[in-house]
Amino acid sequence: MNGKIVVLLLSLFMPLTACAADATIDRVEPPFWWTGFKETELQLMVHGNAISTYTPSIDYSGVSIERIEKVKSPNYLFLYLDVSPKASSGSFDINFSGKGPTLTHSYRLLE
Repeated sequence: MNGKIVVLLLSLFMPLTACAADATIDRVEPPFWWTGFKETELQLMVHGNAISTYTPSIDYSGVSIERIEKVKSPNYLFLYLDVSPKASSGSFDINFSGKGPTLTHSYRLLE
């Protein structure tokens, strides 16, 4: 293959792989929460490169995602969780699936 064609092909496809590899979860606020509150709604702010292009999911008894809000910046995502009074303290994973590999953040509920 001609060297110029190889360079051209690499320059076309490198940004695509770089975007998928750059997706991150840098911070989740608040970093933990407690069980047993009368008010069950919990808002989490998730910050990371291109995180709003991913879809979050949770599989933990007593905790569910009620809604997801995206803002102008693709680097922020707001999750509104319902933490049932029956939810147990412990850790659970928030999985973010998208075009790249699944990202996982471990979240803690304290007593």
